[in-house]
Amino acid sequence: MLWAAVVFVAAIGWILRDYLMAEWHARDAEREIIALAVKIPNNATHGQVADIFAQGHYKHLTLSPHNDNDEWFIETPHRIGASDWILIVDFERGRAVSLHVGTADNSRIHPEGAPPERTLK
Repeated sequence: MLWAAVVFVAAIGWILRDYLMAEWHARDAEREIIALAVKIPNNATHGQVADIFAQGHYKHLTLSPHNDNDEWFIETPHRIGASDWILIVDFERGRAVSLHVGTADNSRIHPEGAPPERTLK
């Protein structure tokens, strides 16, 4: 019976590990979003944004294209309460036209401390 309790506690710890690490590194990830947002120039191409992301070595962020490459989401690790930040870069005709930061819960909620929305035209 003790063995089953030890295995259960270890399994719960393993499951919660990612969430606890995300909470631990949340501020670092938010600082990375802020640093990246100021580096994206007006009218940047998909390739330029990808290069800036790759060259920055943002260890807490992930980049994923959405909506047929018209939006790119650059996300911090998932946090309990959907308070993780998402930098959304909007593209038109292959060029970045705006960026804003939202949360996983609502991309239109601007989190406190996040960089302001920018038009990149």
